Amino acid sequence: MLSLEDFEFSVRKLIGNRVSNRKEYRDLAKLLIKVKADIVNSQQTIEELASRLLARYPRRPAMKAELSTIFKKG
Repeated sequence: MLSLEDFEFSVRKLIGNRVSNRKEYRDLAKLLIKVKADIVNSQQTIEELASRLLARYPRRPAMKAELSTIFKKG
């Protein structure tokens, strides 16, 4: 079973290597929202991950716009 820490590492690696346009940021946000909804007690971890990604990549306004949806959806 993949731990949330391993998932976070995979997401960071994905962002650094492949995710670079609005569609990919939107797909990433949808994935994070799905994980947040499907895995019990993951809401705080996923929101923290999104916050860390936003802090790490401040010059990616499209990513900021798409990942902000994570905080709006229960």
